[in-house]
Order: sequence, then structure tokens, then C-alpha cells
Amino acid sequence: MAAEFEWRFEDERPSGEPSAEGGAGRRRARWPVWLSVGLVVLAVVRLYAWWRVRREALVEVEAEVQAVAQLELHALAEGDTELYLSLQDNADPNWQEAQEARAALDALLPPPLPGLTATTALSVENARVVGDAARVEVVRMGGLAGGDMVPFRAVRFYRRSDDGRWLHTRADLDYAGHTVTFSGERVKIISFATDRDWIGPVAPELEGLAEQFCGLVSCQWHSPLTLDFTGTLDTVLEPEEVLPAPLLVGVPDDEAARAAWETGLRELLFDRLIAREAGRPSGSARGGELLQARLREWLRAKLELSESVSPNLDLVAEGLGAGEWVSLWSLWDFAPDDDDPRRPLAEAEIDLLLAFIEEEHDPSAVAGLLHTPREYATMWMLVGEELGEEDRRAFERRYLAYVRETIIEFFGEAAAFAEYDLVVACGEPWNLWGLRLDRPEMTVLSSTTGLAPLSWSPDGAQLLVWWDMIENGMHIYLLEADGSVAYSLPGIPEGAELTGLSPDGSCVAYSMLGPSLGGGVVNVETGEGVTLDGQFLAWSPDGSYLTYATYGGPVPLIWLVEEDGSNPRQVGEGYSIAWSPDVTQIASFNTGPTLEVYDVTTEETRTVLDGPTLYGLLGLSPESENVLVQAHSLAWSSTGEWIGFGVDQFEETEATGGMEFVRGSVVLVHPDGSGPRVPFTCESNVYVTGWSPDGRWLTSYTYDGDRFTTTVIGIDGTVLLETNAWVTWSPDGRYLAVTEEDRLRILEVESGAWYSFEPAARCGPVVWNPRGPLHEPIPSARLMMMPQMDWRFTVEQCDMPKCQH
Repeated sequence: MAAEFEWRFEDERPSGEPSAEGGAGRRRARWPVWLSVGLVVLAVVRLYAWWRVRREALVEVEAEVQAVAQLELHALAEGDTELYLSLQDNADPNWQEAQEARAALDALLPPPLPGLTATTALSVENARVVGDAARVEVVRMGGLAGGDMVPFRAVRFYRRSDDGRWLHTRADLDYAGHTVTFSGERVKIISFATDRDWIGPVAPELEGLAEQFCGLVSCQWHSPLTLDFTGTLDTVLEPEEVLPAPLLVGVPDDEAARAAWETGLRELLFDRLIAREAGRPSGSARGGELLQARLREWLRAKLELSESVSPNLDLVAEGLGAGEWVSLWSLWDFAPDDDDPRRPLAEAEIDLLLAFIEEEHDPSAVAGLLHTPREYATMWMLVGEELGEEDRRAFERRYLAYVRETIIEFFGEAAAFAEYDLVVACGEPWNLWGLRLDRPEMTVLSSTTGLAPLSWSPDGAQLLVWWDMIENGMHIYLLEADGSVAYSLPGIPEGAELTGLSPDGSCVAYSMLGPSLGGGVVNVETGEGVTLDGQFLAWSPDGSYLTYATYGGPVPLIWLVEEDGSNPRQVGEGYSIAWSPDVTQIASFNTGPTLEVYDVTTEETRTVLDGPTLYGLLGLSPESENVLVQAHSLAWSSTGEWIGFGVDQFEETEATGGMEFVRGSVVLVHPDGSGPRVPFTCESNVYVTGWSPDGRWLTSYTYDGDRFTTTVIGIDGTVLLETNAWVTWSPDGRYLAVTEEDRLRILEVESGAWYSFEPAARCGPVVWNPRGPLHEPIPSARLMMMPQMDWRFTVEQCDMPKCQH
């Protein structure tokens, strides 16, 4: 087998032939390479060993920093302020002072944004130490109120003290970077460069939100609103001026947190816009606060920051059905933090009011309410000034009509009452019922509870009622005869004692009980009123005058004013007033007691019954020092023939040395002073309340300390009726309405026939149709016949011969 050779032209020797010199040379050339590799490996091993030692030492230091941070957060979670403050940088007085101030404000770790909720940090991560300075990241949970909690990440800075301890210190602004400004026409935002990635993308959206807001509200401020996020925790910040940098209180740690943070940022801007446009309350002014709070929610919905605001119609309907409606004018007095149980209802009613204003005007009219001056004291002023409603009563009517259309159960959705003979309050709580004498059953006029009639206007076109709102006092309303309109009389203060409509139906007078003893007159057409410095006493029969008394001096003064409360003039001294039917004379009591009559035409006063005559009439000696007589409750008969009044008699007792009540009496006398008599006496206080329209019967009630009893007596002392019930005369004097227990009874006076109507509910006040009765009673409603007049029982004492026993 032949051998193969490869030739090399350099030395012309076959490559397969070995060379002794060449092999030895190559072995000598490899050892420097291996030596270099070995040195490199040795260097790397030594460097790695150094790095391992260095890293292990750094890890120990980082662990020390993290332990301090964890101890701080534990102190925060446990509320251990002393421990927390002991871990603060004591070499920096400003830092230490700021943390103490923050601790007092419970703001050591503010939330990521105002309006967000946040927990204390859950974990401490990513410690970084460089020389004597360090920082750590803490993760905390936060979010929108009522929403899911999401993670936020914040940075905290530490310094190693001379004694080797790590202490929490102020932020390293080199880490935060330079400040960055995002400028727009409506909003300017300032932040550190580190937070630019969070604020930059949302800045255009905030500018758009502010533009929308000002387009709706018509902003009165034209300079951009500034949001400054360059605040650090080494000062106690004024949140209105500067906010903590997000890097120090928490930046979003995931997409869910970013969404919550951006929503919170929009809410923050909205709050600042509201505060700048609405202004701050001044002094102790309070009013319209709940209205402003609901207006804010309306604006949030319009700017799509929340779902649309819809009035809670079910709540309003439920409140109306229970008689808990809050009047339009009372809504002004609620505050957002009131614990009044009616506040949710008031909120729903305000939402309904804003919807009404938006529908009747436009959204800008609602938004314009944001600029409501803080000095406004009533809803009247708001309606008049901000909405330009000169006729505020007309505004209320339109609003109530809107409510009536929106909620069927609204008060005022009453049946027409003009064709009923009377209206009565029945039920528990009361409601309006109508009665026609020619029908055996009564009719419910309204589904709203808490209503009771006060008086019928003289022309029969309106009914004055009071609505007993639960825990809200008595509110006065006027109902139109067809039941289509109901509106309140806001000029009447709460707690007033109402005396009813004037004879022509144009005004309402009231008196205030208690120490003030004030009163006033309100025009039902305009809602305007006049305040009087005394208590109202009586309208003149034609409604042209009214009288009232002031109690500032030793003796009450009697005043006469025009129907609208103008032109006051003093007409005498005394108390208890009664007008003559022809409007020419005013009867009153002076001290003594003396019954006097003032002539309106001649302005002269004459004595009708003096004190000695009254004492003698009662069988008493005027010189007796141990007897006291008090006269009161004057009533002039409709025919002008008699003046009646009540008298209480007191005698001094040896046991106590004081005056004790003995008996009460009714006294009658002609206006010229002739024919005085005492037709009725009993062992109870007696108060005369009025006469029958024909002047034949005098109505009074007695009170014995336990119950009231109504007594209807004739001028001869005979008793027509004695009952523990409400008694009301029909306008023609033919009938007496008597409400007792669970039924309404009608007495036909001449025949003595009783007609009974049973609504299966307790009944109370009755008002008769001034144009009626319009119908004749039907026999089927008759219950019984009264005994003949001659059989009616009489009283124990009177000065008539037939009254003596």
C-alpha cells in the first residue's frame, strides 16, 4: 500500500513528515496563554469575593433601614405617636417640628390625593443605601370612598445619625427632579419631574373638564386654577395652596390604581372649581347649605363625573303620604350634617326643585345658583334674586303643580270641596273629609295625612288648612275650591296661633305665644306681611280693621290698625276685645274689671259695666279684700243686642294664704249697660267662644283641670247642649256640627233632630261652607230626636227665676 503525502511549498517537505525542532517550539509557546487565563480567573474570583462581602454588608444596612421604616409604619398603625416621633431626624428642627404638627392634625401619612381613602403602608420594599443616605418604597392601599382598595407606592427618605441610627428625614429633591409646569387656559399644574409620567397624560383631560364646568356655570374667575403638587412633608401644608408630591404619598402601582387616582384628580379639580366660584361662608351665616350640596351633585352628574341625579320620587311620595312634606321655604334651613330624620326627604325634594328649575328655565339657571350670595337668609331671597321671580307665590304654585304632576300622591291633589256643606278633619292622623247633608256617607278629599281645616274664605273659593308635619310644626296652606292648587303662606312663623282669614279673605292674622307676645298680618295674595308688636285680638266684622294689644307697661294697650297692619293708633287700655256687628264700637276690659266701649267714629270711651256692679251681680261685696274677680273672653252677639263674657272668681284661703279658684260664670249685658245677668255658673273655668249666627245661643267651654266641656246656653240660662266635643255653628244658625268619638253628628236646632255620619275615625275641627248649607239633610241619616225645648236640663245657678232650684 502506497503512502500519501501533502506538499508544502514553503519548505518543500511533506506535511506528514515530523520535525523534532518544530514540536518542541510549539510546546514552549502555550504556557503564557494559560498563565494569563489563570490570572484573570484569579482576579475575577477575588473581585467576586469582595463584591459578595460588600453586598452582604450592604444588605445588612438595607435591612436596618427597612426595619426602621417598618417600625415607623407599625407605630402609625397602632397610633403610637411617641414611638413614631422618636424615629424622626432630630438634627433637623424644621422636620421634627413639622412631624409634631402633622401628628396633632392626624396627617403623618396623607392619602395619595385629597378625597381618596388610604391605609397605612402594608409593606416596605426596595431599600437603597448610598453612604449615609437611604430611601425605601412603601406600598399602601387606597382608593375612592366606597370603592375597591388598590395599591399605591410611595418613597421615604432616611439619614444615618452620628450614633449610627437610621432616622426618617426630609425628601431628597435631587431624586424628585426639577419642577415641571403644565399650563392651560383654565388649569395650571405644577409637579416634580419624577411625577411627570402620572400627571402629564391626564393634564389635557383636566383642562377639558374645567372648560366644561365654566361653560355651564359661567365662571367669574378667568385666571387658570393652579394645582401645585410640589409639597413635601417637611412643612404643614395648606391644601388649598400646595399638595404633597405624589412620589411621597403614593403613585398608582397598577392600572386599577391609576384609574382611581385619575378619578380622584378629576374630583379634586372639581372641588377646587366649586370652592373658587361659590366662595367660603362668612361669619356665622348659615342657610341653603343642603341646597348647595345637592347642587354640587347635580353639577357632578352634568360633567359626567357621576351618574345622573334623579329625584327619589318614591321617598317624596312616601313622605307626602305620611304628612312629612318639607315646605319649599323650610328647605333653606337644612344643613348637610343635620341629624334630622327628615334630611333624606329634604334632599329628595331639593333634587325635585332643581329638576323643576331646569325644566322651567334651563341648566344654566340651575348652575347659576352656585353663585348664591352667602348673605341670603331665606329661600325667598334666592328665588327672587337669583331666579328673578318677583311673584314668589306664583313660583311656588308652579313648583307645586310640577310636583303634583310628578307625584300623584302630592298634597293638594284634593277633590273639589266647594259643593260640600262642611269640611271636617277625621282620622289618626287627621285628613280632610267632606260632608253633604243630603248624603249618608262622608267623602275623603285628600290622601295626604295631617291636614285639618281652619277657615273657609267668605266667597267659598278657598280653604285655609294647617298641615301638621311630623316634627316640623304647623304649616299653613290655602286650597283652591276645585282642589287643583295648594300653596303655603310662608310669612307665618312657626309656632304662631292662627286666628283665620279676614272677613274678606284677603289677609291672615296670627299671634305668637310666649314671652315675645308678638303677632302679624300676612296678605294671602302677595305673601307679604306686617309684624305687630303685640298679640292679635280681633278682626272687625267687615275686615277693614283689626285690633291688638301690647303688654310692655303695667296695663295692656289696645291698638287699632288698618286691614293690612298699617296706620296703628291707640284706642284704649285693657285686654280682651269684641267688635260690634256694625263696626262702630269696640268692647274691652280695663282694670277693675270694668267693661268699656270705644266708639270708632267719635273716638270716645264709655263704661258699660263697672267693677262694683259686676261684683254685686256675682253676689260679692266690692270691698271684700279676700275675693278676686277676673273677666275675660268677650263676645258681642251678631244682632248687637248682647255682650257676653266669662268671669273667674278666686278667694283667699286661710290654709295657704293664697288665692284659689272658686267658680266660673257667664255674664250678659246690653251694650248700653242695662239688663246685666248671670245665666250660667259652674265650678270650672268658663270661656265664652261666640254666639250663634241668629244671636239666640251663646257657646262657651269649661275646663275643670281634667277635661274641656262645651256648653251652648240661651240668654235665659237654658242649656241647648253640653258635650265633650267640638261644636261649630252653620252660617245660617240652623245646625250645630258636633264631633265626638268616632262620628260626626249634626243637630238641627229647631226640630231637635240629630243626623249621624260615621267615617270610622276620630273627627276634629269643622268648617262650614259660608254659602250654605247647600243641601237639606235626608231622613235616612237621622239618628234620634232630642227632647222638646221645655225638657232641656238647666244649670245649677243663674239669675233667671226658672234657673233657681
